[in-house]
Amino acid sequence: MAAGAEVIIPAGGLPMLLFARERPFVIDGAPVLNGIAVAAKATEMALSLKDITKVFVSRRGTYAKAPAASIQEFLAFR
Repeated sequence: MAAGAEVIIPAGGLPMLLFARERPFVIDGAPVLNGIAVAAKATEMALSLKDITKVFVSRRGTYAKAPAASIQEFLAFR
């Protein structure tokens, strides 16, 4: 707050869960975002944008699909 923060965004699942029930949750006048709600709305937005723009998930680099053999091996352990 001393550095001028206007909003607080909890990082990680546990802080998100701990703060999710507080409505509104405010620290020194700065709202603390509910990370679960933000993630849900971001997902809704991504799906809506996909419908509008016809853009699809990138399968390059970080999001490259695993080889079929790896997927089958993973599914075998479920």
